[in-house]
Amino acid sequence: LWDVVNLGDPYPEILPMSSTETPLARLLASSLPTGGWGYSSGQPLHLEPTALGLLALVEHQAEYRPQIEGALGALQAHQDGTGAYRLDRGRPEATWPTPLILFACHALGQPKESLANGLN
Repeated sequence: LWDVVNLGDPYPEILPMSSTETPLARLLASSLPTGGWGYSSGQPLHLEPTALGLLALVEHQAEYRPQIEGALGALQAHQDGTGAYRLDRGRPEATWPTPLILFACHALGQPKESLANGLN
């Protein structure tokens, strides 16, 4: 369809996985050096894909502790004084990633105190 309307490939940065690459390997390879994930390769941190990436690593915590810690740190940098999570570059009311992030942190066994951080 994209070629029919001459728009080109809508997702040029998404490359097919090789037959030997696992989804977990692809996830880890796409993590940002500062921690977390963007929606696709080359994008800056976004809260939702970072929370989903953490959920994918729940069963691999011992093996991928540095990536988990990096992602948690990246998320923590975007928690405001009320305990809600929002991107600094986003709209002030854009707090919808908060429940997903709290769920991911809970699934990772993060202490309740670190999750609450202002949420009442």
